[in-house]
Parts: sequence; C-alpha cells; structure tokens
Amino acid sequence: MQSRAVRWLTLALEDLHDIATYLAGKDLEAGKQVAQCLWNAGQSLASLSSRGRAGRVAGTRELVLTDFPYFIAYRVVKSEVQLLRVLHTARRYPQ
Repeated sequence: MQSRAVRWLTLALEDLHDIATYLAGKDLEAGKQVAQCLWNAGQSLASLSSRGRAGRVAGTRELVLTDFPYFIAYRVVKSEVQLLRVLHTARRYPQ
C-alpha cells in the first residue's frame, strides 16, 4: 500500500471552514466534530486514495462520508492526493 501526500486545495479548505462555521452557529460542539471528521476523512486518503467512487468530473474521485451528508471531491496526481472540494450531498454540483 503506497502512502501519498494529502494537499487540501484552497476551495476545499474554504468549504471545510464554511461547513464548520455554519454548523457551529447551530451547535458549537457539532461544528467542531463534523469538521474534525471531514478533516480525518480527507487525510485518510493518504493511504487509501482509491477508496472513493469515480467522480462526476473526469479524472476525479469522490469520497462519500457515511456518517454525514458530505463528500470530498479529489484527484490523485503522481504521489499526491489533491482535495478539491468538500460538498453537501444535497448541494448542486459546481461547474
């Protein structure tokens, strides 16, 4: 099993921040917990980069979280996993 570097791209980090901020406005502890779970899921792709499903955009993959209604869009480029977006499953997929 090959370990890869995980890189959170700007939009993915912004998504993570926005999710945490939104949820913290309703329940601070829940916002922290969900953000930590999303972070951990993204980081887990370092050793399991192929576990996500084929993405809607060519060359990407999507890691769907089972405990929360979010997925992480990512791509694998050489020895790096690039996290592109963190999106709610009910949200319209961006262009």
